[in-house]
This record gives sequence, C-alpha cells and structure tokens, in this order.
Amino acid sequence: VVHSFFEDLLATAAKEQGFPSPVFQKVQRQKVVELDGDIFTEKNFIILQALLEKELGDEPLLQPQQAERNRQVKQIEELRISDVRDAYFAQVEKEYDKPNTKNKMYRGVNLFLELVGDYRLSELTSVQAYTFIEEQLEVQPNLSQRTIVDRNWQVSSLLTYCVQKGYIKQNPFREISFKRKGKQRHHWQGFTPLELDRIFTYDWEPQERLLLCIKATTGLRLSEVGCLTWECFNVDDDGIRTFTVLKAKNIGSKRIVPLHPTLVLPPKGEGRLFDYPIDGNGLCSV
Repeated sequence: VVHSFFEDLLATAAKEQGFPSPVFQKVQRQKVVELDGDIFTEKNFIILQALLEKELGDEPLLQPQQAERNRQVKQIEELRISDVRDAYFAQVEKEYDKPNTKNKMYRGVNLFLELVGDYRLSELTSVQAYTFIEEQLEVQPNLSQRTIVDRNWQVSSLLTYCVQKGYIKQNPFREISFKRKGKQRHHWQGFTPLELDRIFTYDWEPQERLLLCIKATTGLRLSEVGCLTWECFNVDDDGIRTFTVLKAKNIGSKRIVPLHPTLVLPPKGEGRLFDYPIDGNGLCSV
C-alpha cells in the first residue's frame, strides 16, 4: 500500500515539474489483511487468529478483507485499453443518443479485449487490427464483412479518443484493408411482376395495405413509414402532398418526400398513422 502511494506521488511530482516520468520496477508485494482498522501481514494474522480462537473458543471472528491499493497515476507508456475504457465509454454516453449505437460501441471494445487481449496502447499496431479480424472469423466463419468493418470502427473510435487525449500519436486501426475478409454483402432478389401482383391483390388489413402502399410509392424505409405522424403530412398551394421526414438517423436522411397522386390516404387525423410499437432507439418494429 505504501509503495503504491509513493509511486503515485513521484509520478505526479515528475509530471507537474516537467520531468520524465520515473520507471518503477515491479515489486513482489506482501499480502496483508485488515481487521478492525489494524493492518496485519498474512503470517501474523494467522498467528493472531490462532491465539484468538484459543482464547475465545467457538465465538466467530470478523472475516478478514484483502487490503490493497492499486496505482492510481500511471505513465502513459503503461496505459492499457482497460485503463481508458471507462472514460471513453463516459464520452460515448455524452456524444451518442441512441442506446443501440452506444451498446454496439461498448460491445466492439469488449470483444477486442476478449479475443485479442488487453494490450498497452503503446504496443498497438495494425497487426492487432488484423488479429482481431482473424479471431472473429475463427469464432464465426460466416461473419459478414459489414460487421467486421463496423467492429473495427468501434475499436478505432476508442483509439481516436486516445489520440485526442495524447496517449498515442496516431490511430493504428485506420487504413485497414478488409479485402476478402468476411462474407460480402448479400443483394436481395427483386420481386417479379407476377409476385408484385400477388402481393398487392392480397386481402390485407387496412393498416398493412396503407403501410405497403406508402413504402412502395415513396422509397421511405419501413421503419420511417411506421413512425410517420400526421404532423409530417403537408399539402402546398398547388395541391402537392408531401411527408416531411425529420426523425431520421442522420442529417442527410432528413428530407421532404412527395406523394404519388394515386396514393390514397385515410382522412387526416392526429398523432401517428400506424400503431406499430417503437423501440428504445426510436425505430418502428413492423
């Protein structure tokens, strides 16, 4: 405990006075236990415990607790991913709104620690980025390239944070090649005219038919259609009807969408057009 305290004291003093941070050798620390505010070495506690048991008989003793003090001031060269993870996660909490996005960023960093290890920041190179890819494919051989790219970005975001804090000079997880890494994106096969005819001649419930018609004629995402409200609906002086999509996931997706003249809408009301549930990320579960 005392040794750890003085390491922190010397490291802090060196930093404040502009001197290089001292390098400390690892010390084999003796285990100690704390009992009623008193500190005993493990050996002495065993002797004390035997004496008390002999004197008190079968009366229970207080359970000893390990008394430890980890270093609180670490040299930049010693910092590991786990040392900066909590502070980085706190920044993610401030900068991102959607729980789903925040959880993905947490999972990416934690998965790297699980599969690759808790490296010192100064030791990280592009080698660990490629090791991360290979370890993921070892666990999931059919993993998509899109997922691999996303997880690399999640770890890379932490390293960008470390660059901003001065812990490392550059982010080694940038400029990574993902060629032939993971399954390529699958392109869905389009409906044939006969299949489309069968879909639209089916006896849908009114809500599902309206959802289908808006989706087919506007190009809006399914979740965007499910979240539409009558406050988004507008008619200009020329009779052109539009939906103003404001609850988009990025600025580029916020847009005014014109409606096809043949699209039949129900009488204008208030609130949402559909009653499908909306999850914690603001996405409609159709």
